[in-house]
Amino acid sequence: MSGTVYLVSRLAIEKGQSDAFKKHARELIAFVRDTQPGTLIYEWYLEQDENACTIVQSFRDSSAFVAHVENGGEVTRQFLKTCRFIQVDFYGDVSDDLREMAKTWSAGIVPYHDGFSRM
Repeated sequence: MSGTVYLVSRLAIEKGQSDAFKKHARELIAFVRDTQPGTLIYEWYLEQDENACTIVQSFRDSSAFVAHVENGGEVTRQFLKTCRFIQVDFYGDVSDDLREMAKTWSAGIVPYHDGFSRM
């Protein structure tokens, strides 16, 4: 597994913010794709009623996730005006720094046990 960190986040979209959420999500996805090579997977799943979204992410390691948070910029600030996190769970080899950061979000942390990926 060598340091890979996975993150599953569930967000509630603020009432009346669905269109703005989708616009800012597209901007954020493009920003992350173009500027954060340590982000390996960044997939968004929007509920049919557009009231909630689940984001599945994978990072090369904990430092790539920390860089993801620290380098979000204005695009992240605009996006966060449209929604709120309701659940955040990390999976894998989480560093002490990331563990401390996760505490501020009341995030769950599940350590890696065993398995493989064919991706």
